[in-house]
Order: sequence, then structure tokens, then C-alpha cells
Amino acid sequence: MYLNLYQKYILELLAEYDGLLVRQLEALVKHFKEPHLYNINGYLEQLRRFDKIEIVPYRGEDTVILPYGRINEYMVTAFDIMLQFLDYLKDFERGDNTVLLRFYITADEKNEQEINIVPVEIGREDIIVQYVNGYAVNISDSADKISHPPSWIFVIQDKKQMSRITPDTDCSFVLAADSKVVFYER
Repeated sequence: MYLNLYQKYILELLAEYDGLLVRQLEALVKHFKEPHLYNINGYLEQLRRFDKIEIVPYRGEDTVILPYGRINEYMVTAFDIMLQFLDYLKDFERGDNTVLLRFYITADEKNEQEINIVPVEIGREDIIVQYVNGYAVNISDSADKISHPPSWIFVIQDKKQMSRITPDTDCSFVLAADSKVVFYER
């Protein structure tokens, strides 16, 4: 099967980030590959016919996974958060064990801003704060001058967690409810 640029990009995203919603994949393909693309439905259908992907329902939407793949609920939420910044999005990558997704935006075309998305399970707030504060120290030690230190978005399970998450850096909170992300500021 011949794969075009869009299909290769879709398969790369799925290999790296697990299952993603069709609308998330479409937004990324349009943003990074072809802004004038009408939609990706035909490309997905061709991939599905040749058993390269599966399309399954999730949260009332179609989700694309690799065969025998899985859906990572936190990753789907992280992509929804990142896509809120789509107009300024320059790049993104999978994080480490604590940071689920790291992305970079440039609002003024000069200064790049790093934003880290971290899921916080109830009871792990102190560990996350220690990690974030340590990350900030490591960044400032390794850089001569940081014009924009990293920002943090914590994906919480309960609004009560916000009072227990108090890092020494810029942060906001997201609560995923009813297939939507709701932002909260401290």
C-alpha cells in the first residue's frame, strides 16, 4: 500500500502517542502538513481497509488506534489541552515519566514558551510539586538566561487538589469533565 504524506504522519503520531481522536489528528495534519486539506476521513478509511489502523468509539467520538493498540485517557486529554494553543503551536513531544506531553508555542514569533502537561492523581500532589520545583532549578542552572521559564498545566481529578499543588512556577489546572477540558487558574 502506498502511503501519502498525511497517512505517514498519522501513523507516526499513533505510534508515538497511542490512540487519538479523529478531530485531534485532523487538526495536527492541517496545522503541520496541509492547512487547506478538507478532512482526513478518506485517508483514514484507506488505512482502515488495509488494517493499518482501527477506528473505535471513545467519549462519544471516533478514536484512531493502531491494530491491537490502546487509548490513553490522559494523552487524549493532553492533546485536547495542547490544541487550545493551536494557533501558536510550534512543536510537541512526549515527556518523561512525570510530564505526559511537552509542547512549544510562540505567541510573538520571537520567544518560544515551553508548556508541560502533567496528570496528577489524588495523593501524588507533593511528589509532583517536588518534581516541578526540581525541574525549574535544573533549567535555571543549565541556561544562562531564560526569557520564559516553562509553564505547567496540571490535569487534576478533583478541584480540591489545586490547593495542594503549589509549585514555585507558573501553572494552571485542567479538570477533564464530560469530554471537555476546563481550565482553572490558581
